[in-house]
Amino acid sequence: MALHALSRTSAKTRATPALAALAPATPTPERLARSQFVGTHPMRVLRTVQALLHAGDISQSAADAAERWYQDYIFGYCDYKEIPPDYRPSTLTRHDSVS
Repeated sequence: MALHALSRTSAKTRATPALAALAPATPTPERLARSQFVGTHPMRVLRTVQALLHAGDISQSAADAAERWYQDYIFGYCDYKEIPPDYRPSTLTRHDSVS
């Protein structure tokens, strides 16, 4: 019991590294070699639609449609729900096995 109390107190006094001292998160050298990135901090992978748009292979309207499709796909795949701010649940709904 004394050992447990001692470990709890020593955990509280442990020094934590400062956030400024941590190195910024960057991709591994292997990832840098096989992917294209945009931006410098944070680095983001150049997505296919952006690459096609920059190359002139698709128009801006096609890129917009692809982005809308991607957002709809992510919402459906991850099962996100959009609830309006003024939503009020129905008071007539029962939450039992019969209804």
